[in-house]
Amino acid sequence: MRGLTHEQQKCLRSASRQIESHKFTERLLHEQLDHAKKQLEKEERSQHTLQTSLERRMDRQEETIKAKLDKQKMELNASVS
Repeated sequence: MRGLTHEQQKCLRSASRQIESHKFTERLLHEQLDHAKKQLEKEERSQHTLQTSLERRMDRQEETIKAKLDKQKMELNASVS
């Protein structure tokens, strides 16, 4: 009976070590996940900023082209008149 109790204690200690190892691994994975989420959020903000900047630039270019086109139309109409 003593051998069985000793074996049970040995198994219990081994299981406890495995549980602690799994808890440690779980904490590391949660930290990695949190870090990845923060990086993703940072990339999304950067992407949004870049997209907004490009949209403004395109709007300005469109306005410039439209202004040139309007000017050419006016000059053409003036020369026809």
